[in-house]
Amino acid sequence: MSSTTSLWSDQENGKLADLSGLEDEDSTDMLPVKYVNETTFQKDAWTQAFLGLLLYHDRNELTCDERNWFFASMLLYVTNFILQIGLIMMILQYVVDPMESATQPPIFDMKAAAELLQDPRLQGQRLEGSESYQVSSEKAELVVRKCESLDVAGLFRSQLFMLFLWNTRIVKEVGDSMHTWVHLRSCERRRSLDQPLVEGSTLVRVDSQVLWMSSLLVQIPMLTINVLLWSIGSKLIVFGIAPFTVVLKGLALQFLVTIDELLFDAFASPKAQELLGKFKVRYHLAAAWPKWNHWGSTVFKFSVAVGVTAFTIFVQFADLPNFRSACDFYDRAK
Repeated sequence: MSSTTSLWSDQENGKLADLSGLEDEDSTDMLPVKYVNETTFQKDAWTQAFLGLLLYHDRNELTCDERNWFFASMLLYVTNFILQIGLIMMILQYVVDPMESATQPPIFDMKAAAELLQDPRLQGQRLEGSESYQVSSEKAELVVRKCESLDVAGLFRSQLFMLFLWNTRIVKEVGDSMHTWVHLRSCERRRSLDQPLVEGSTLVRVDSQVLWMSSLLVQIPMLTINVLLWSIGSKLIVFGIAPFTVVLKGLALQFLVTIDELLFDAFASPKAQELLGKFKVRYHLAAAWPKWNHWGSTVFKFSVAVGVTAFTIFVQFADLPNFRSACDFYDRAK
C-alpha cells in the first residue's frame, strides 16, 4: 500500500533545521528544534526600498548600476509615502472633517434629533409647525432636511457590507506587514561580519541594523498609513447618505491601499521586478501551535474584521444608525 502525506503536514512547508552549530548567546543549551521555511516578499515600493537598503548595508562597495538601482528604489519609496500621506490628509481635511462636523454639536445633535423624531406626542404630524411639541421652526426644518437627504432604504445593509470588506482589506494589509516583521525576526542572526546576509536570492541572516531598518522604514510607516486609511475609510462609509455612494466610496478606497503596488508595477525596472519576484527570506519558527497555520489564523482574522465592523457601527458611530432609524420611523408615521 502506498503511503500518503497529510495535506496539513508541517513537513510539506518546511524542513527540520540543522542547528548543530547554533547555540544560544546567553547559555550553552542547544536551541529547540525548529522548522526552516522560505517565503517570498510582497512586490511593492516598500519592499523594493527595503531590498535596496539591504543590498547597500550588506556590501562594502556597490557597482554603478547597483547604486543607481538603490536611488531609484528610494525614489519610489519617497513618492509612495508622499502620495499616500498627501491623499489621506486631503481626504481628511476636505471630505471627512466637514462631513463629521456637520453631524456633531453645535451644528447638529443627532442624538437629540433622533429623540425628537421618535417622540410619541407628534402623533403622526409633521415636525414643522407641530403644536404638540415645542420646537423652533429652524430646528425642525434642519432635522427634516437631514432626514430627506438620506436614502434610508438599503443604506444600513450597504454600509455594513462595505465596512466589513474595508476592514477585511485593512486586516490583510496589517497581517502581511506583521508576517514580514515576524519572519525577519525569526531569521538566523549574523554573528560576524564575515557571514553574508544574502546568499543568492535569499535573505538567510539578519543583524540588528537590518531589523531596525525594516521597522523604521517599512513596518512602522505601513502600519501608520493603514491605521489612517482605516479611520478615514470607515468614516467615509459610515457617513454615506445613499447605498450607491457607499458602494462607490468603498471601491474607491481600495485604490488608496494599492498605490505602493501600482508604483512598483508601473516604474520598477524589469530587473528589479525579476529580482523581487525571486527574492525570499529564510526563517526559523518552532512548530509550537500548528493549529494557527491550519485554521487558527483564519478564525482570528475573521473575528477581528467582524469585531471592528460591529464596534464602528454600533459603538463608535452609534448615533448615526439611531438617527436614520428615527427618520424611517418618522416617515412611516406621517
